[in-house]
Amino acid sequence: MIDVELLADTGPAHVPGAVAHALDEKAFEGVLSAQTLLASLLADSAFKVLRYADDGPPYRDIVSSKSGPHAPGWVMSPPDHAVEGETGEVVYSFSTGHVVLAARSQHALVFVEQDERADPRSGPDDRTELERQRAVRRADYLAGQSAEAVDADVFITRRTYLLNHAHRFARGVDCMTPEQALTVVGLFLRCRGQFLLAATWDGGRYEVDRGLFYWIGTRALLPASWRYFAGCIRADRPEIGASTLYLAQSTLRRLDRALRQRDLIHWSLNKPQRNDTAEDASAALDNVLQLLVGALDAAARVAHIVAGMPTETLHRVGWQKQQWRDGLREAFPDLVGFFAPGTPGEQLFLLLRLLRNSVHGEALQASVVHDAARGSSVGIGLPAMSIASLLSVMDNLGGEEVWGVTIDGAGQAYVDPGIMVDQLVPLTAALLDNVMAHTPVEQVIGESVTAHSKESSEHDDVLSEANETRVVLQLGLDPRTNDLRGP
Repeated sequence: MIDVELLADTGPAHVPGAVAHALDEKAFEGVLSAQTLLASLLADSAFKVLRYADDGPPYRDIVSSKSGPHAPGWVMSPPDHAVEGETGEVVYSFSTGHVVLAARSQHALVFVEQDERADPRSGPDDRTELERQRAVRRADYLAGQSAEAVDADVFITRRTYLLNHAHRFARGVDCMTPEQALTVVGLFLRCRGQFLLAATWDGGRYEVDRGLFYWIGTRALLPASWRYFAGCIRADRPEIGASTLYLAQSTLRRLDRALRQRDLIHWSLNKPQRNDTAEDASAALDNVLQLLVGALDAAARVAHIVAGMPTETLHRVGWQKQQWRDGLREAFPDLVGFFAPGTPGEQLFLLLRLLRNSVHGEALQASVVHDAARGSSVGIGLPAMSIASLLSVMDNLGGEEVWGVTIDGAGQAYVDPGIMVDQLVPLTAALLDNVMAHTPVEQVIGESVTAHSKESSEHDDVLSEANETRVVLQLGLDPRTNDLRGP
């Protein structure tokens, strides 16, 4: 279900399919990129979309039938007087027919109107503002009840009061902002093998294959890779026994594959939770860790070669190795600064290695955690030998809550794999991008590689800024431009 303004100028609301959505008309104000993309993807035949507005559908959309008036593609709530009793009728229809359901609670409505704790900003004498807030809470409650009545899977909205109380006023409905819904819709389509960049309500589709979709995402997260990769191609000297071309390509491909494994984690977490889904999420997280550490290792070898350091010592290269960093610092002090002790970059790489190194000992253990309030969820047990170090590093990188850590009564620490991977991937991509930006590949080839940047790519029509935006928004990732060297 969706508020009608969120689908402005996108054509008819009805699309037959498998998943019912309810959308809120106010959800896309000020976020046109999210509005356009989400409305576009919802045109796919996998979804059933119902519009909602506080004032109901336009009169011109209402049709009469033997069972009463209804508006195809709309949810019609009862007039205000109908909700003052115990129940009221909610009508919705797709292309034909309609359904009438009773769903109103007088007592809940009274509570909502009197819940002045929800917005304490107004003083007790500001009667006009208090009345406005009551009207907003009332409208949010009725919208949530309508979504519950039509058994919507998702209600897309920016109604703050409803989003904060969805578990009470829209039971069984996932109430989401447009940005949150976009990641769910995109994941749903990708797991069906559909890699859409856009769609139209008359059946048009702008679709790429799986490989190109994740490649666009990789390039979007690594804007410095255009200069870096072009330079590595021209600096390649196979005769020295090491290839800057293949190393640079490996760096990009490993991030690409990490994005795919991230999707597998989220797909596992969005299924009914059981041992199989927990194991799938754990295995994919293991793969992500290997890939991200491998991407940074390959970038270190490129820096080693570009600095003119002997290829015979490539096996000793590593951002964590003080002696090697000291040698590299003489050539590239800014680059080495990202991994100086105590910096966010050094702490992130340490976290990745501590988790990845579980491959040498205790494996990451997945289990299904049952909670009466939250239901079943997947928790990944952290290796006992490394718990203290891991928690210390996470504290330095935002805290345990940011990384999805919970600790049970026995002192065992668990992480939510979805939260963890959503921290690891963009932060590592930002660190990689900084490494690429500060690796002067021009030093090897003796000339600028500006002319070999993104603008001159023969694939610029597909790898365009607009398509990068479409992909990263669906992935729920934004390139992080923060300086990982810290203050």
